[in-house]
Amino acid sequence: MAFSARLDKGLKSKANAFGVRSGTPASPSLTRGTGVMSKPMRYVKTVIVNPPNPPGYVSNKDSMGGFGQLYPKGAPPFPALDIPYLAAFLLERQLPVEVIEAGALGLSTASLCRRLQADPNASGALIAVRTSLPTIDWDLQICRELQPQ
Repeated sequence: MAFSARLDKGLKSKANAFGVRSGTPASPSLTRGTGVMSKPMRYVKTVIVNPPNPPGYVSNKDSMGGFGQLYPKGAPPFPALDIPYLAAFLLERQLPVEVIEAGALGLSTASLCRRLQADPNASGALIAVRTSLPTIDWDLQICRELQPQ
């Protein structure tokens, strides 16, 4: 049996173990150009989060070609421009969206968690957290803290 055939067979068996049938999309998809979902949505809304800044720094996640840059505390906040672009994209398709700009609002991780816990729809929401290279460890820690317990 050729390597590619063994690989293909192995991938199919793993996919079947997770309940994925061959030829069936694993997630809902939009029909190109129509904005119509081919399957029902799994989320009640999308929450886009620009996380709090790391202690002692201000994060500019848009600079350096999207890789991000850190500045000392006291520098002006730099809200990421891709966040409102994503929100507009979702709103154009009539999908509910909320944006939390925790960095510019000066929210702590605890206050961000409390804000999401106070939202009755947050448990059914897709939460997208903006990350950057210089803050990736910090951003991933925030993602862990945002996960439901």
